[in-house]
Amino acid sequence: MVQGNCAAKGNGKGNHGGGSRRPSSHRSRKCNLNRNGNDGRKTQQPGTKQAQDSIKEEGAEEDEVENYEPFPRLDKKHQQIILNIFRDTFSDVLFSDTFTSTLQAVKQALYEREFAKAFGDPEYLAVYAARWSPTRALCYSSILGGIRKHLDGVIVEEEEEVQNEEVASSEKTTTEETETTTKDEATEEEDSLTSQTANLSLSPSQKTTTTVVPKLNILSIGGGPAELVALGSFLSQQTTTPSSQSSPILRGSITLLDSAPYGPLLTLLERSLTVTPPISKYASAAAKAANVPLLSPSSRISSQFIQRDALELGKEGFTSVLGDMQQQKGKDVPVPVPVPVLATLLFTLNELFTCSGIGLTTKFLLDLTASLSVGSLLLVVDSPGSYSETAVGKDKDASKKYPMAWLLDRVLLAADPKTGKATAVVEGRKWKKLETRKSSWFRLAEGRGGEPGLDYPIGLENMRYQLHLYRLVDADAPEEESEEEGSGSDER
Repeated sequence: MVQGNCAAKGNGKGNHGGGSRRPSSHRSRKCNLNRNGNDGRKTQQPGTKQAQDSIKEEGAEEDEVENYEPFPRLDKKHQQIILNIFRDTFSDVLFSDTFTSTLQAVKQALYEREFAKAFGDPEYLAVYAARWSPTRALCYSSILGGIRKHLDGVIVEEEEEVQNEEVASSEKTTTEETETTTKDEATEEEDSLTSQTANLSLSPSQKTTTTVVPKLNILSIGGGPAELVALGSFLSQQTTTPSSQSSPILRGSITLLDSAPYGPLLTLLERSLTVTPPISKYASAAAKAANVPLLSPSSRISSQFIQRDALELGKEGFTSVLGDMQQQKGKDVPVPVPVPVLATLLFTLNELFTCSGIGLTTKFLLDLTASLSVGSLLLVVDSPGSYSETAVGKDKDASKKYPMAWLLDRVLLAADPKTGKATAVVEGRKWKKLETRKSSWFRLAEGRGGEPGLDYPIGLENMRYQLHLYRLVDADAPEEESEEEGSGSDER
């Protein structure tokens, strides 16, 4: 999610790898500005030594490093596949003659805090997503893989109607046959469509069946293109569930909540995740055979976008947004059963504290707490160190600054200093911290041994972030031994 930031400061501390966006309004969008003011439109590949030398690794001088187990790396091949999805989806934008000037206009609007201009114009929004979402999507995918063991608790079984293998195979064949067409090949496209219709004619073997599949449901507050593609990336790496090698492949559903008009872009990206990528008709047979969708069948991922102000939702609003996501249904479940979800605030929470104030943001967190089912997870990722601090007081020079992580724990984990018991109990539930990382890096793959690095039309940056993961538990449940992991930094 590469969003804007009201803290596009004049002191040059815009976080390249970070950047956030407020989910509630355009007033507080975060800008991922390069210190040198460069829009990153370079010809070098992001993974090459030349590109790596140009990367601004924000905050590298901050915080003493404490090593802990790093998250698994995404291999270079997979990273390139994800970059290709963004390149193909936004090709008209990235290769436009006006890309550089539009990107500079977006940066200028963010710098001058004209957030309605920066995020209200579809052209500006597409340029912004093409520029900053790719690295974020890869980073978020890596994080989901890193917290995989915790996700098992929010993966639920749902009934789903699916086509049998014969139909799936038929669809794959006809899709591959049509992907080599171009806009100028209207006749061939018509013939291909006829072929598809013939192959998909009604027959007994093409009936749908009902099966039980594992599913991960996500509410992404402040979510956009990066979060959607991150889920697709994560799902594509899940071949079976840990409990059984014969289990159905994991599905995912994500509800993205943001005030910017991301709907059309998200529709394009979801399609790019589930269709065969474009390929030259002159490609070899081997290349065509290897050219498959990231996710197949397309039912493996679903999304909905809600353009709303998260701070104005309140408890009832969040309950409505979560809706069926938190209700398990089926023929064997006569009464809907509450189920947990994963809620995310990725490079969003610090902006809420900074631009909306501690009071409104605290209410927002408590409303969210009251709306989620017991067992749900809350994943918070943001800029590390001094990049995520909130000043309190009218006099900016004399105001006191509080780290976002400290404020977050104070709201979610408040405890009686004498007894140590949690006092932040909301409607019979409370949060338990599972994991925290003060500073961690996501690095793009590099070319090694003469091999080329990653290929993307513009330069990309590595990302540095902090991470906090919580689980919502019954306040009356017996205290369990702390599961908290990782409190240091990762200097990979």
